[in-house]
Amino acid sequence: MSQITYSVYVRVVLGLSVIAALACITWPSMPSARAQQADSLIPISTTQPAAPSAPAAGTTPSDAGRTPPAATPASSSGGASNTSVSGDPEPRREPDPTAVLRELTNKQNTAPRPVVLPNRPNQIRSTVIAPEAVPANAIRPVSNRLLPDGYRLVDRTGRLTREGDYYVFAFESRSEGEAEAPLRLLPNRLLEDMEDFSEGGTRPVVFVVSGEITEYHGVNYLLLQKLLTRPNLGNLK
Repeated sequence: MSQITYSVYVRVVLGLSVIAALACITWPSMPSARAQQADSLIPISTTQPAAPSAPAAGTTPSDAGRTPPAATPASSSGGASNTSVSGDPEPRREPDPTAVLRELTNKQNTAPRPVVLPNRPNQIRSTVIAPEAVPANAIRPVSNRLLPDGYRLVDRTGRLTREGDYYVFAFESRSEGEAEAPLRLLPNRLLEDMEDFSEGGTRPVVFVVSGEITEYHGVNYLLLQKLLTRPNLGNLK
């Protein structure tokens, strides 16, 4: 090979090497340049934001930006609320007359529970009357049952008699069993009326009495609260 041909070959090889080196340097930066070129082609929007509308009449500036609350559905007829849709309370309903009558009837038919007083220490509550309360001239056997303190006596018939220092109420009974023990009467205006009607217990006047029983040292006493007289009908009884 001639010297001229060799020099041309060397120059061509050197030129190709330079071109290859330049290509390796400039190739990684080409995507970013392309991206910058693409961004420069995006049009810029010229639309301006809408101006806020003026608040409605009767509202404050602070209320203008608030979102109105969602409407709540009205409660059904079976709900427990007593307020109508307009906010006014519902009128009170009249009570059912049948329910009122039933409630009053139940209260009247319920018997009051007896009050039992507690015993004092080392005290034994007696259930029989004291021997001095039994009438000495009784014709029939007399029951020795001691009535509790607070017992109510309602519309019982009997007569006024005198036993020692006390006026007593002797029950009228036509049964053949034991007779009820007479009750000592506590002084009050009704006892005075009984004395006047029966002339001190000497006349056979039949009384219809009601009152409250008390108990003291094994003896029952009667506090009169109602007094009636039964008319004498003679043979029409």
